[in-house]
Amino acid sequence: MEHKITTNYNKETLVDFKRFTLTKKSFIKPWLLYIMCIGVVVLAFVYNRRFELNFTTVIYPSIAIIGVLVITFLYYIRPQREAEDAEEFSAEYIFGDRFITVGEDEIPYSDLYCIYEDKSYFYFYVNECDGFLIDKDDIDFDMGEFLKGKDIKPKQLKLMKNKSKEEKAE
Repeated sequence: MEHKITTNYNKETLVDFKRFTLTKKSFIKPWLLYIMCIGVVVLAFVYNRRFELNFTTVIYPSIAIIGVLVITFLYYIRPQREAEDAEEFSAEYIFGDRFITVGEDEIPYSDLYCIYEDKSYFYFYVNECDGFLIDKDDIDFDMGEFLKGKDIKPKQLKLMKNKSKEEKAE
């Protein structure tokens, strides 16, 4: 059975894909890094016990502030800048029994590098950095169940484990 899906790529979609690609394998997320940087600043002053200028109260907070700026640039600003020049387009994907058709290319399920799922998208990676995403709003069938029946190694399939309460009620 074949399923045709058309996904519209706009700036927001491309930014989401770039951000997900940055953090897909890491348990360290930007919010966690921000908390760590704030913790370094607070601990530098608590450790010193006096609010005077010395190595601890100047260098460590400075490094933490630089870290916040780098995180902000890499995770928020750079993907936005890269997506500004992109034009909106649509792509049609045909999910068959043995492969996915993307344009004129046929990608066997076994050749996929990895498949991830989050609240809004399914991310299909052909290699570590290149891939495509499918917006869940564009899908009219259960993609997770469909993929489980294909020739995909379990380690390559990173689907959400918990379904929403609304989906369980249905």
